[in-house]
Amino acid sequence: MKELINAFGNHNISSVIVLIAGLSVIVQYSFKLYRAATNLYEKTEEYEKIVQMTHENSESINELRQSIEQDRESNNEYKIRMLADTLYVCYKHCKDTGYITRRQLENFQDNVKLYQKIGGNGVVEHKYIPEIMEMEVKE
Repeated sequence: MKELINAFGNHNISSVIVLIAGLSVIVQYSFKLYRAATNLYEKTEEYEKIVQMTHENSESINELRQSIEQDRESNNEYKIRMLADTLYVCYKHCKDTGYITRRQLENFQDNVKLYQKIGGNGVVEHKYIPEIMEMEVKE
């Protein structure tokens, strides 16, 4: 007991209890502060990892976007060529027979609209359309 009195001085027991309770609260808040700081550090590391992954993914996304655009262009070219071929077959058939049926004319006009919409031009507009429109239409 003498060691305690020497360590804390001559205080009554209630003062010592208040001091111990105060130190206990300080220790508890110190642990909470430590956990919060540790959690903040971990969250900062997670954030930095997410930023890095986002940067890496954005490069992949850009590559994918370019690939999709190239595929779209190739697909569009393919469609133009297929429609041009379809229009040529109709034109050739009608030129050989000398007339066009109403149904063939409707299909031809629909295909021409689509052909022009996706960027087709050239011989279809300057040769096929004028000659088809001059042909006799049969039912």
